[in-house]
Amino acid sequence: MRLLTAYDEVLQTWISLLPFVKSFMCVSLDDLKNSKDSDIWFLASETKYIKAFNLPVSTKVFTIPSKLCLHTIVDYNDRIDGEFSIEKLVPSMKYIEEQGLKICGNIMGELFVRIHDKEEWHRYVELMIPIE
Repeated sequence: MRLLTAYDEVLQTWISLLPFVKSFMCVSLDDLKNSKDSDIWFLASETKYIKAFNLPVSTKVFTIPSKLCLHTIVDYNDRIDGEFSIEKLVPSMKYIEEQGLKICGNIMGELFVRIHDKEEWHRYVELMIPIE
């Protein structure tokens, strides 16, 4: 038998409210600057749903402020190790540079569909790249 910690209870409550809670990933600005292929995954919800459903929070819950973002969609699953590749950002980074803008924060991504096609999985993620 496993006893639930406060964090487990928060997580279970959030998971029980899918689709108001979504799977998100983050590529840190530091990792991007260092061309490091890495990401973290977490659950996210809009403030209005957190309030409406009285979702519990803990020290593991944080707020991401709104920012102006460039949005793009990438197929996440062409790597065997499953990690995000900075190479996915090259076209967006080129566009941002051409427009005289710069990336000004961590890149967030929402998993919006996962499909199985011809014996392989594809995870399509909408990336939100903060710009200024």
